Amino acid sequence: MFSQFVFAEVFIPSQEYVGYYDDERVYTVGGNVKNQNDFAVIPTISVTVIDGENTFTKTITHVTIPPRTDIPFKIKLHEITGNNPVLLEPKLKFVKTEKEPITITI
Repeated sequence: MFSQFVFAEVFIPSQEYVGYYDDERVYTVGGNVKNQNDFAVIPTISVTVIDGENTFTKTITHVTIPPRTDIPFKIKLHEITGNNPVLLEPKLKFVKTEKEPITITI
C-alpha cells in the first residue's frame, strides 16, 4: 500500500472533500478519489472527525478505480452529534490492481 504523499497520482482534492449534516441529521463526509495513473487502484480511505472532546475515525475500502478516472465516496458517521464538528484531512492508501474495474454508467 502507498500513501497519498508517496504517489500524488491518487488523491482526494481538498476542494472536493467536505463534511455536512444530511437531511436526516447524520454527519456525512463526501469526497472524490482521483486516479491519474495508467493502472487501476483499490483505495482505502480513512476520515477523522473531532466532535467536542471525542475523535471518530472511519475507514472504508473503496471499489476499484480504473486508470485516469475519479469516483466519489460518501461516509456516514452516526456518532457525530455536535454543532461544530471538525473534519480532518483524509488518509488515503491504495494498492495497484489488475482486477477489472466495475463498470459504472450514469
